[in-house]
Amino acid sequence: QAKWEAPRNTQLEYSWTLMALSQYESTAATWTAIDGETWSVDRLLEIEAEYALGDGPCGGCHRLVGLALICEKRRREGLPIEGPWATAIARLDAGVEGAKAYQNADGTFSTNYLARGGTTSDLAQILGTSGHVFEVLAIHLPDERLREPWVQRGATRMAEVFEATRGFPLECGALYHAVHGLLLYRNRLAGSPYVPPSDVLAP
Repeated sequence: QAKWEAPRNTQLEYSWTLMALSQYESTAATWTAIDGETWSVDRLLEIEAEYALGDGPCGGCHRLVGLALICEKRRREGLPIEGPWATAIARLDAGVEGAKAYQNADGTFSTNYLARGGTTSDLAQILGTSGHVFEVLAIHLPDERLREPWVQRGATRMAEVFEATRGFPLECGALYHAVHGLLLYRNRLAGSPYVPPSDVLAP
């Protein structure tokens, strides 16, 4: 259905579609959509990669998660990283550098995501902003970079926030992004290969 109705996405927000396709389709997939035209993962990626860093929901992190998941799938398929794929990787790399540059001294990531510095003492807001940023890092960074001190500080602070908010009702969207990022981080540092989100809780 997502493929069929791709032309009806008047907001040109395809990050969610790319997240789904990264689980169920090859990155070389093409299809005929409701408008009778040929659509492809390449076409969706090209549209997404044209947006400026920080554009989109949650400081652009949803867009980066979509790009990171589909680019990780591309790597696993062994297909060329060129054209819009190279543009997407460059956008992700810029996001990583923004996360590092604006990281706070306590390990949290900026409350302004990747746009500029920002901090708060509100644990729920920290969970939402740092959780989104950390999820991007956990998907996109190679294993050796996940061991860099700044990333480890981010993971430690996220774990502390989870401990501090134990038993409190939290906004589920922010919680899920943070949990997903920490699970991927834990699994990858334990030597597990990249695990798609649909399988991340499997033993």
